[in-house]
Order: sequence, then structure tokens, then C-alpha cells
Amino acid sequence: MKRKIYISVASMLVLLQALMCCSCAEEFLETRKDKSQMVPRTLDDVQLLLDNNVQVFGTTAGLPTIASDEFFTDRGVLSTLAVNERNSYTWAQDFYEGTISNLDWSLPYLQVFYANTALEVLKEIRETDGLSELRKDHLEGTALFHRSYAFFNLAQVFSENYLPSVNDGDPGIPLKLTGNIHEPLSRPDLKATYERIVSDLVLAEQLLPEEVENLSRPSKVSARALLARVYLSMSDYPRALGCAERAIPQLSLLDYSQIDTTSPTRNLFPAALPKGNPEIAYYSVATNYRFPTLGLTGTVDTSLYGEYEKGDLRRVIYFRKLDNSSRVVFRGSYSSIHTNAFFSGLALDELLLIKAECLARTGSGERAIEVLNSLRRTRFAKGDYRELTWAGDGDAVSKVLQERRKQLLARGLRLGDLKRLNRDDRYKRTLTRVLDGERLVLEPGDPRYVFPIPADEIERHGFVQNDR
Repeated sequence: MKRKIYISVASMLVLLQALMCCSCAEEFLETRKDKSQMVPRTLDDVQLLLDNNVQVFGTTAGLPTIASDEFFTDRGVLSTLAVNERNSYTWAQDFYEGTISNLDWSLPYLQVFYANTALEVLKEIRETDGLSELRKDHLEGTALFHRSYAFFNLAQVFSENYLPSVNDGDPGIPLKLTGNIHEPLSRPDLKATYERIVSDLVLAEQLLPEEVENLSRPSKVSARALLARVYLSMSDYPRALGCAERAIPQLSLLDYSQIDTTSPTRNLFPAALPKGNPEIAYYSVATNYRFPTLGLTGTVDTSLYGEYEKGDLRRVIYFRKLDNSSRVVFRGSYSSIHTNAFFSGLALDELLLIKAECLARTGSGERAIEVLNSLRRTRFAKGDYRELTWAGDGDAVSKVLQERRKQLLARGLRLGDLKRLNRDDRYKRTLTRVLDGERLVLEPGDPRYVFPIPADEIERHGFVQNDR
């Protein structure tokens, strides 16, 4: 399990302190005798900074999954949870209840701090041979990817859904671009926020390698896949389609019919790392909060479970029923078999669904259904699959969105999808929970879709707080 780190943007540790608390930097520290030697100076040093996937990189927000409509629980479980988890689930007005920390805020900014430090060190390194210059490019691309991934995840949690030319001036997220922990920070608008996210990724794609030895490191296909996710969130369907189509050929679908569904193991998918799952373009997991954990506290929405058809192997691979209970719990994450955390990274199934949605929304619904069928065939038992048929582009969009919810369960994407879909009367939905007879409601467009910034950051920097 990842050790929880609570750290504010302005009070982040200096690089020496950060390195000393991180297990992946032990090799770096063992070779240094004094403080002057602990300042990173070489490409190897930068590589160690960017490979810290134990406590820094490779983690995304977990609270949005708790706040979405994928899992349900009861008052008894809620009473045992931390304030942030409990109030995410109940969409509480007073989110922090006097507490000040939020790991879904602090950890991405720690990732930004590490990425910025790496970029600054790389500027000072003067290498002469071609191999060193190529490696330097790869490391710069890695740092830019990590910073962009962190900024996007922050924007998805702490800002409104961005729709260009509609809400350009709405508050975005602080864009920290240096390793200076004393740098004054402001909160730019959504337009500037997403321009930075995209520009970092575009440059990262140019610099990153084609192949990586471990999926915890980003590659060109990782950058393309993340760009596709970002553009889809902005409803920029032509650009999202183009990025998805550039990423798809480098990946391969798993055939679920080849998975041993009789195995007693909790997770039936192949080990994701270093490169065990051919669908994955980049590996990350959601913050490992107690709720929902794999098969312990979060019951899967029964109506969602009922949408998986006869012969759909996801009914067995994704779920299991608890003994002596009607409760269905989720076990089908693409994450490593060594963690309870949910996979939140970038993968081919998501890219195919992005491609299908973009085709359907841009007048190519028949092609969208073809893409959808190509994915779904690999999710069913042999001989049990019935092809979907095209019945108009609007119907194609609905089918894609239904499949997106079923295939990408617990990826951390659902709340962001709801935010963007709630703008359209055809797809918006009201979320409800019932706790001991009390009915909780989250209407489309409710400001509680956006999480509040920690109070100490508001006080320190004077940021505009999100409505709640």
C-alpha cells in the first residue's frame, strides 16, 4: 500500500528532504557523502527522480470514484471512513469538517514538484554525445508527461469541466512551473490551464521514446493516449479521434475468453508490470483509499451489473458475489495483483471507446459500431457474442456511452464523464443514494461535482474557492 503523504503546495520539502524520504532514491543517496553531493546533477540522478513510482508518480485521484455512481455502501461502513472519503460519498456541503488535507490535491503537486525539479536539472546538464542527448530528450519528455498528467487530474477534480469558448474564464488550477517552493502562486482560468496541459503533452510526445521497458514509464503512445483523454474531456472530438488513432496501432487487445475464470485469485488479469498486459499504454493506480477496496466495502451498482449480457465474460472476470450474500463486488482491475488499488492508467480499451464515441459524434456512427464490436468480441465467450447494429448516430453514441461505463468501471473516469455529459439533456443523469431512509441527491450541474481546494491553500495564496 502507498504511504499517504500530506503536503501543501507552498510547504513542499526541498529536494534533499524529498529524496531522503523516498525508497526509490536509496541508490542515489548511497553514492553521496555529503549535502553538496545530494543535489541531482546527472542524467542518472534525474532518472532516479522520475522513476519514483512508489511514493510519487503513478498515482491519480481516488475520491472521484467514491463520489460517482459505481459503488454503494451503508452508514455502518461510512462511519469507519476518513472525513474526505465519507464526505465524497455523501456529497457533503462541509467537505473538510475542519480538516485541511486532501491527498488528491497534495500528491499531484508533489508530482509536479518532482517533474519541475527534473526539468530544471536537465537544463543545466551539458552532454556532448548523441546517446546522452537522446536520453536527455527522453527524460525531458517523461517530466513533461508527469506534469501534464498531474495537472489534468487536478483539473478534473478541482475545476469545472472545460468546454472551449463556453467557460474559458472559469477558475482552473494553480500551474506551478518551477521547483522554487517559495514561488507565489495564482489560479489561472480554465483556458490557460488546458493550454498548459496540452502544450506539455504535445512536446512530450515529440521527446518520449517509442518503447519503454516498464509500463510505469511513459512513451509516445502514452502521450497520445493521454491527449485523447484530455481532448475527449473538452468535447474536441476531431482531435481526440486523431490522437486515439495514432495510439491504437501500438497496442493489442486481451482476449477475455483466454482468461482462466476458475482461478481462485482475486484478480484474474495478467500482472500489469513490467509489461504483462498488452492493452496498457501507461500504468497508474488511484489513491488507495479504504472505500472502495477490492471486494471489501464497496458494493457494485446492481443496475449496472444487470447490464452485462449473457455470455459477457466481464460478469465473471470483473465481479464476484460474496458468500451468503446478494452483494456483488468488483475484482476486475487492470492493476497489479500485488495491490488493492484500482488501475487508472491509459489502455487500449479506453482508446477504442474514445475512437468510437468521436466517430459517432462526428457523423460516422456505422464506423463507431464497427469499432465497438471489435472491442466487445474480445469480452465475450466464443460463440456467445451478438453483433451490435447501427440504428442512427444518436443510438451509436448511446451504445458507446453504455459500453464505456461497463468496460471502464473503477478507472476513475466516471465522475469526469458525468460532468461532461450533464451538459447534454440526452445523457445527463441525477445521482441518488439512500442511507437509512435518507435520500441524497446530486443533480446535473451541481457545484458539488467540483471538490473544494484545501482551506490552508486558500488562506496562504488567496485562491478563489470552489462553490459547494
